Amino acid sequence: MTDELKLVPPYLPYKTLLSSLENLGQGIPPKIDRSIWKNQPGSVQSQILSAYKFLGLIDDTTGPTDTLRDLVKNRSTPGPTLKKIIEDKYKPILVHDLATMTTTMLSAEFDSAFKLDGETKKKGIRFFLQATKANGFTLSKFLLDQTRAVSTGPRKKRNGKLESDLDAIELKSEEVAAQTKGTRKTVTLLSGGQLSISLSVDLFELSKVDRDFVFGLIDTLQEYETKNSQKEEA
Repeated sequence: MTDELKLVPPYLPYKTLLSSLENLGQGIPPKIDRSIWKNQPGSVQSQILSAYKFLGLIDDTTGPTDTLRDLVKNRSTPGPTLKKIIEDKYKPILVHDLATMTTTMLSAEFDSAFKLDGETKKKGIRFFLQATKANGFTLSKFLLDQTRAVSTGPRKKRNGKLESDLDAIELKSEEVAAQTKGTRKTVTLLSGGQLSISLSVDLFELSKVDRDFVFGLIDTLQEYETKNSQKEEA
């Protein structure tokens, strides 16, 4: 087995990989480390670094490669660069026709090529499907069905279980997303009455402009509440 195949394929959400590039937009340091994504949980930082290594975005000393520089430079239109990366790093999978592949066949190919198992394998397959769909690869109807979000509850069950492992991933991602949505903040106004703001969004999917706007509103509400509570005490 080559060194390349010993690496772990990305097992983070595809959008997280794309958003990680924004942190490098103001300049790429000589070494890529966790502190670049200090606002992310430690587990996500590890997943990003692992993905960068597998995709050839960093070298053995964690230094940035020319591929990473090209990807960051063209991060608003990453498709051409990412498609070449996918074609290179997923060669064992792409020798087969994705246009006629079933989910069972894809799972077997991941077993053969990357020796993954458990949750890492499920998430790795999900990243692969998201990345190939986003970058112009032709997927079979069987694979496309797995890239669609679950709309209203679990899909049809067989013997008490979801029809495929990938369905379980879809459902789990929906549950996680639901937990990150629905935040509500209420402040009491000095002149009477209350002001409430409800946030229903996945914070990890926000652009930098939206993040600045949302967190600016949160900071303003907190400052107002703190100052007025001090006035009331005085």
